[in-house]
Amino acid sequence: MPHSNNFSYEFETHRLDVAQRVLTRNGQSIPLTPKATEVLLMLLHNAGQLVDKELLINEVWPDSFVEEANLTQNIFMLRRALQDNGRGPKFIETVARRGYRFVAPVKKIPAPVVTAKEEEFVSRASATPILAALPFINATGDAEMQYLGEGIPENIINSFSGLPQLRVISRSTVFRYKNKQIDPQVIGQKLGADVLLMGKVSGHESALSVSVELVRVDNSWQLWGQTFPVDSANIFEIQDEIKRQIARALHLPLTREDEKHVAKRYTENVAAYQAYLEGRYHWSRYTRTGIERAIDHFGRAIDLDPNYALAYAGIVDCYLRLATNYLPPEDGLPLLDDAEFDLVPDEAFGATDESLVAGSEQDWVVQEKVKLRHEWDWKGAERELRRANELKTDYPAAHQWHAAYMFSRRLCEQSGTEPFRPLDFSRFPSSQLPELEEVQVLCTVAREQLEVGNYKGGCLVLQNWWTVGDWPKLQGLSAYTAADLLLTTGMLADYMASTGQFPRGHKHSEALLNGALALCAMLGLKTRVAEARAELGGCYYRQGFFDLARTTLEQALLSLSNTNQDLASLCLFRLAVVDRHAGRLHDSVNRLTRAEAMAKHAGPWILGRYHQEFGTTLRDLGTADGLHDHFERALFSFRRSLNEFEAVGNLRYVAAVRNNIGFVLLELARFEEAETHLFRAFRLFETLGDDVRCSQVEETLAQLYLGQCKYDRAEAMILKALTVLEKADEDVLLSEALVTYGRVLLGLHRESEAKGAFDGAHRIAERCGHYEGAGLALLLVLEVLRNHLLVDEEVVFLSKAQRFLAESQQASVKDRLKKCINMYAANPIEPTEK
Repeated sequence: MPHSNNFSYEFETHRLDVAQRVLTRNGQSIPLTPKATEVLLMLLHNAGQLVDKELLINEVWPDSFVEEANLTQNIFMLRRALQDNGRGPKFIETVARRGYRFVAPVKKIPAPVVTAKEEEFVSRASATPILAALPFINATGDAEMQYLGEGIPENIINSFSGLPQLRVISRSTVFRYKNKQIDPQVIGQKLGADVLLMGKVSGHESALSVSVELVRVDNSWQLWGQTFPVDSANIFEIQDEIKRQIARALHLPLTREDEKHVAKRYTENVAAYQAYLEGRYHWSRYTRTGIERAIDHFGRAIDLDPNYALAYAGIVDCYLRLATNYLPPEDGLPLLDDAEFDLVPDEAFGATDESLVAGSEQDWVVQEKVKLRHEWDWKGAERELRRANELKTDYPAAHQWHAAYMFSRRLCEQSGTEPFRPLDFSRFPSSQLPELEEVQVLCTVAREQLEVGNYKGGCLVLQNWWTVGDWPKLQGLSAYTAADLLLTTGMLADYMASTGQFPRGHKHSEALLNGALALCAMLGLKTRVAEARAELGGCYYRQGFFDLARTTLEQALLSLSNTNQDLASLCLFRLAVVDRHAGRLHDSVNRLTRAEAMAKHAGPWILGRYHQEFGTTLRDLGTADGLHDHFERALFSFRRSLNEFEAVGNLRYVAAVRNNIGFVLLELARFEEAETHLFRAFRLFETLGDDVRCSQVEETLAQLYLGQCKYDRAEAMILKALTVLEKADEDVLLSEALVTYGRVLLGLHRESEAKGAFDGAHRIAERCGHYEGAGLALLLVLEVLRNHLLVDEEVVFLSKAQRFLAESQQASVKDRLKKCINMYAANPIEPTEK
């Protein structure tokens, strides 16, 4: 195997610097894990030749016993990094049961002589440098000083986030390296960063100091470094100087508005800020004890500065967490299942091979990995602040947050302690606030409930202003506040309808969202218009209006600036879902590929959604193409998604991902594991009162029992699902469930009933624009029920199937259709005599 040498491998627009272990495309760095890099080196070193799997494993993992799955996962990550395709590979070819071959032409290029001038930092070849602000090492020996080592880089991350001139990697991604001795090149390559901000908090006698350095990833050269003595009054000055030096070293062309954004403070009281940092540190421990300590620190910050809005927001975060029970057991964290741990490669978390050991140490590693996924809710606070600025309010003002705090505190004091029970807000009166401010506060709390999946709780929060099915009370509200209320209630109505708790509620949601869109457009609120369109697109999709949903979402996406990546990624996710359900699986992959860069540098909700949607698209590709590799890759993505959603406590998404995992395990014929995940998903959805999602799980269970030839159990399960879906406003789900019902009836040899189920599925799918689904239902009829068709039916069904599937992106579907056409052409059905 090649060792570090002073040369590079070049292929197409890629270059791998062997000495630095850095892969670039057109001069821009592509992050790779160390093991993936070693696999790539082996393949390049033997370009054009077959490299045996066993040889690869022995060379890359010489002192470890690893399974072939480790190699498969690294090949998968390499192909993704190279934008390669396993079915028509440009670079890495799979030789079945033997190994892999690098098939593209490769050149070996000696390293050029580098001059001192060329060594000057110009933020690489990329126009937008990428910064990773790592948690500072706490070398004081005092665990209580950890808040300082986390608080300073957190402030840097939030100050530079949102600037178009710089990309900043999120806290949840970089803080996994807390208190670790690291190699800047290795960590930088893993993170895909150009520069690292690193630091150490030290103590000597009674004095504290902070040493900070800015380091280039490609050669570990220091761009800037300084040591600051820390006292009770200079924390702001230290942070301001670090920001100035980063901007200077990276040559950031900041406008005056950018400079204001970077320098912005929410308080000028240093003691209040320190108390807030301590509060956020304890909040991020994600235990009941930590949150109770955080409340004390936030309260002290408020005492020192009664106008410190973020401190009020911190207390609201704490009490909402306590009130809604989105917490693991006391002072503990949920461990991944053993099977789940085995399937998640350590590179996904940045752990070293040596850290993965058996027994209690393995449990500790898993706990630390999960713990380090938890993220402070800065993004939620920043999103609400941006919303407030656009709505022309001073929100969140201190007295408003105090009202929300008191409201949330009553929720905590009066709520039960049973885990996973959705909070009943109906028992708590609203705070005594002026009407405009009450609506502002309650809309914020309702959106918080939406984000954690508690839709019913969000509706009850707004019960004084809106009843599900009615128009909200807008009289006396300003146009800005009315727009906010319409948008929030429109979202709630849509999600309640999607659970089956609000029959035919999508039409009501559509009206509310259109009202919000019209008001926001009249007021010139461009971002709010895009947000309303994004929600409206989701509403159209749930009703099955795919073309309308796609147009609406694309309009929203086009209107967004580069700084609003949260909303842009949401639009792309929804577009990917629409394309997937319409059978345009490769278009769906393209949407998700575009969203991937945003997801990598976002919070856990967006990262979790990315992995969930990517896994679902891979799952459907696997079903369409019959490729085992797609299912394994989908399973990997779902595990990543589950990790993110369990970390932030979103039980609704946890249940959805478990249902998806169950489906993939079913396709892999791992029936017992599949059933376990599906039962867990059902229990969670049942607890949340989500009848529609329960029906989706029941449909998957019906397919599970069908795969085991347990036809009676399959029929009982699918009939339960159909009972709910026929009353819901989810035609796409109903058409898919009818196809499953038809397959069950075939297994029971009730062909005439099966024909009726398939016919109903195709009619419903056609009505709502789900043409791929309609075509597949007809194709099933033509393939397996030919002897039960009349001549007229044959002609109509075949013609429709050809029309519906003419633009299918699934090669296997086109092959099936072609075979069906040829079969009917060769053996036409004889007309029956009248």
